[in-house]
Amino acid sequence: MRVASMENSETCQIEILVTPVTGLPGPAEAELCGLLRQTVASRLILTAHPRTLITLSVYVQSDDGGVGALAVNAAMLALVNARVPMKSLVSAVTLGLYRGALEEVVTVLDVEADEEREAYSHLLAVYTAEEIREGGAPTALTMRGGLSEQQLRASLEATRVAAASVLERMRRALKEDVLSDAKTSFSTTLTNLPMIKT
Repeated sequence: MRVASMENSETCQIEILVTPVTGLPGPAEAELCGLLRQTVASRLILTAHPRTLITLSVYVQSDDGGVGALAVNAAMLALVNARVPMKSLVSAVTLGLYRGALEEVVTVLDVEADEEREAYSHLLAVYTAEEIREGGAPTALTMRGGLSEQQLRASLEATRVAAASVLERMRRALKEDVLSDAKTSFSTTLTNLPMIKT
């Protein structure tokens, strides 16, 4: 019944489910669902599979900070692994701003859970390959706490550089996976070839 009501004759539909470490999904999971839906919808070629429902389930096994960025990156890798047509990959990173001992601002990338709680400002930024290359604004941005315009510009530049590094690691992992699959497939083909007597 639910799937039939979501059917669209021209594009695929996207369903996102986020399950927390314990208990039922709450506001944090709803926010993450929204971020994932926005990100995935912007990258998928929705018309490639009309009348299709793509369900993306995220099960949070543990939370040591940066769950949102991890979920976005894992979702992208899962979609590529499932051979779902996409315009391009995205990568996500987190950044926290803190007051140092001398009241100076300290910036930390890839924040852990304790750092996330202590930060006076926290960002999660999602970039496409094009935005990384061209220095554009992120595809998606969630922010908690106030920032000056100068701090925001510096934070976005730091997250863009970090996202480029994450994207490169994702590409390497995907390339290694493809090469491994190709080797396995080639070996299987050779093993299954009939013996030719001379």
